[in-house]
Amino acid sequence: MGMRGPPGYPDVTCLTCGDSFHRAHREQKYCKQACGHAAQRTGRTLHERTCLHCGASFLSKNPKGKYCKLRCSGKASRVTDAAREAAAGRRRPSCVCGFCGKSFHPKASDRKKFCTRAHAFAHKKERAEVRRANARAARVAPMECKACGGSFVPLHSQSHVCKASCQKQLNRERQRRIDAARKPLLARLCGECGHTFVPEYGNKRRRFCSDRCLHSATKKTDAARNAKREANRRRRARKAGAYVERVSFKRVCERDHWRCGICGRAVDPNLMFPHPMSKSLDHIVPLALGGGHAYSNAQLAHFMCNSRKSASLPPSVPRGPALSRKWHSGSVPRGPALSRKWHSGSGRQSRERVRAFANKVR
Repeated sequence: MGMRGPPGYPDVTCLTCGDSFHRAHREQKYCKQACGHAAQRTGRTLHERTCLHCGASFLSKNPKGKYCKLRCSGKASRVTDAAREAAAGRRRPSCVCGFCGKSFHPKASDRKKFCTRAHAFAHKKERAEVRRANARAARVAPMECKACGGSFVPLHSQSHVCKASCQKQLNRERQRRIDAARKPLLARLCGECGHTFVPEYGNKRRRFCSDRCLHSATKKTDAARNAKREANRRRRARKAGAYVERVSFKRVCERDHWRCGICGRAVDPNLMFPHPMSKSLDHIVPLALGGGHAYSNAQLAHFMCNSRKSASLPPSVPRGPALSRKWHSGSVPRGPALSRKWHSGSGRQSRERVRAFANKVR
């Protein structure tokens, strides 16, 4: 079936296949590209040749064609000169390697000096080293090594030692002279144990005599104490099977405006444990009674008030199954309201016991 093109030119007959087709341009003579190639092939003279690889006869447009097809050409290109000569019954004469001295049969006509490429590169490297040694001997006179005292030929004019070990020895001696001329470090007192020590070079600002004293002093900081106490609280809560979250004691103090959630009085942030009026973290519902370690169950309290409360519940907090429902719904009171209900049944006797405990601690 002929090709159809744009209108404008009349239909013509293909000169190769005889089909009628619509021309795309004025000079078109063939309906398709294959017909054009066929016409070109028939117009050329074909030559009869014999394939050099498989020996089959074939017709070629090239009068000097060697192979009948591309496959034979690829196979023939992979055959080496030595294989061709062996197939023809010829073999190159043996040669002597210029590096190892062994005799070998070269694989190509231009590889008659060395048996392998590795030997060729090794011979080239050896000749280069000999040339450099001759040039150094002619250019630089032998010198005496400043470290071991031996004679050597330097590689350049700035060489002072014969080998790398001598250079290291020279560097060590130079460093000893620098250390001896350096100002000695004065002895100082350890900030933890009070012993006298001399800090090592490179650590002139050290304030502790050992790592043990450093760790001991680090543990005494407020941040370290608070971190340790918080870890102990979480451990106790996990041990009791309660809900646990990270609680910052500082945030709890700021949230409660530094006021005790049990007695309602102000808490002095400068007082430290074991002062009875020092700050402490109190669980509104104790861990032993099912309370969790969370912001909703934490409040600031005096150490004395917290110790007096212990693991008991305020009268306003329900017990039993109702506790968990009210507690999780957020209906448990906190702050001064809880403190009033908590102290409503304490009585005069309890206040006197608290004062006696405070006087005893002081």
